Amino acid sequence: MSWKIKEEKVNDYVNISLIDIDKIDGELKCIIDNLVVKICEGDSLMNSSLEEIKRFLLGTLNKTSKKDSNITMGAIAEFFIHVYLNIKGYRQECFFINLEEPNSIKKGFDGFYSLMEKEWIMESKSGYSSTARISHKSKVKEAYSDLQDKFSVNVKNDPWKNAFMHSSNVAISTNLSIQQRIIKYSKDFQNNIGQDLKLFNIIPCSTIFVVDEWEDIEVEKILINLTESIMKFNYREILVVCITQKSLTQFIDYLKE
Repeated sequence: MSWKIKEEKVNDYVNISLIDIDKIDGELKCIIDNLVVKICEGDSLMNSSLEEIKRFLLGTLNKTSKKDSNITMGAIAEFFIHVYLNIKGYRQECFFINLEEPNSIKKGFDGFYSLMEKEWIMESKSGYSSTARISHKSKVKEAYSDLQDKFSVNVKNDPWKNAFMHSSNVAISTNLSIQQRIIKYSKDFQNNIGQDLKLFNIIPCSTIFVVDEWEDIEVEKILINLTESIMKFNYREILVVCITQKSLTQFIDYLKE
């Protein structure tokens, strides 16, 4: 199998998923083929073909790479998190692309989902294995800190407004009760009123791209380090997703096929 998944239920409120992706072939390639249009367009009437959406993504990533290679890295990391959450039954209440700038990946929250009528907010951070002192623990902390800033109104742009624009699109058609809550959070943001993370379900994510030789991750060590860190976070429920992935070029090569 081209990817390995280790899922750990720490308690009723904490879950951790560790994912190894050493190549895109076989089962994983079939999963991506089946999900990539939905991830990018939702249930849009555009109904792009697999070939069309791959061509669009390739063009978009090429443009972002010329501006900032870190954006391309972050976008590819985020895409695979969307893939994983979709196969786990989370309903994607957002588009992968930015509605305000169709050729851009950047947006408010990296992901907004629902599951069993609960909303889940995802933030993704990524980096290269060659970066000094990089670890899944540090990247998860970074993702959590980003969520803290957005919930505490310590960012310039309203992430809730962006989430509403995605959720209200006919191709997404989010449940009305969830939309109404998003509207309230957006109005609070505009009035400089923050939200308490303890009341929300969050998905802080880490992706590390392997630069040199592939090495299997030390699962138990990572689980221990993550669990210690997570227990200091605020949340109602939390799902931590950590992906160790072979080079960026594999996804680019898949899009070129």
